[in-house]
Amino acid sequence: MAEARPPEARTPQAEAPSSVDPARGAKPRSTTTKVPGARGSVVYVALSLTKRQAVGAEAWARAAQCSVSFLIRRVAQGLRDSICEDWQDGGMPAVTEQRGARGKYPTSVTLTLSPGFAADLAARHDPLGLQGLGRTIGPAIRARFEEAFDKSLAAAGFGQDTEGDGQ
Repeated sequence: MAEARPPEARTPQAEAPSSVDPARGAKPRSTTTKVPGARGSVVYVALSLTKRQAVGAEAWARAAQCSVSFLIRRVAQGLRDSICEDWQDGGMPAVTEQRGARGKYPTSVTLTLSPGFAADLAARHDPLGLQGLGRTIGPAIRARFEEAFDKSLAAAGFGQDTEGDGQ
């Protein structure tokens, strides 16, 4: 049986960081996580498929014996390096999304960005840290993802004509 330790022998619990920054008021909710000792900043981005893409993805997932969400994550992870290279060279493109537009198979993916690149993006596109990096770069990532998923569907033999995509 374990002996109870006196209160003074217990290690104090680390106090959680305050959610309010006195210099800026309420701390914004962020979709970027900085993990100490990790290789970079983890950014969470919500992705989904158009109706047309979902039909091809369902057939592809059956043939590959995996889930559609797995395919979404696989294609999104494959984009990370090209996005980082393109955006470091030419900057992040401005993309306007239709508010509330959601497709089929909504999936959250994580992209790990180098700390310097994440800091640079945040400084240029969210200087006050109000939106969080995931929300800031989400529209541009989703636009790139849609193109990449179409190419991946075609390469796997499950692509369709992109004309008349009813989202």
